[in-house]
Amino acid sequence: MLHRIFVGSTGRKWISLVADGRTGMLATYNPNAMSKTPLDKDLWVEFDGDCPGKHYLRVNPHTFAGRITAWCPRKRTQFNISAGDIIRASHGTICWVKGYLEGSTPDPPPEPIDTRNGTDEPWPAYQAWLKAYDHWRKSARQFARSGYWNHANRACEKCGEQLLHSRPELTCENCGTPSVGHWLDSVEVI
Repeated sequence: MLHRIFVGSTGRKWISLVADGRTGMLATYNPNAMSKTPLDKDLWVEFDGDCPGKHYLRVNPHTFAGRITAWCPRKRTQFNISAGDIIRASHGTICWVKGYLEGSTPDPPPEPIDTRNGTDEPWPAYQAWLKAYDHWRKSARQFARSGYWNHANRACEKCGEQLLHSRPELTCENCGTPSVGHWLDSVEVI
């Protein structure tokens, strides 16, 4: 759900609070900031919803990893979508979204600073980082398939195992929920 509020007395700036049900996070977004970006008519998508027809990809909205701004020519407004929302698209769009997801994979966890002062003592912080990095690597590999990323450390609702950041489901694969399919699996390429 999108709520708009008018902010400021001289700037006439619209800020929208966007609530994403999957992450429960809020982000600010200025729908007029990119209004001068020219449309590329080859980058069109269609999706299920109350607004049929072609919509055109614009830019990275800088809200959540994997989100894309699209333009609706019928309603003359832009909004954010995920790769998984797309049901029909041009071949150019498919190539663009694949590259976009590869290029917008969130950064890995930062490597810890060595505080051992040259000794051979065990380094628990490094072992913890290796575990976190392996978890990020698995999540990043699936991100290109799902187009979804949740920065929170979440656990499976059934067994408590840590979920991948790129897994939208609330249960792990071991508990019977299969891995999310590739976003392209459900897209009709035209």
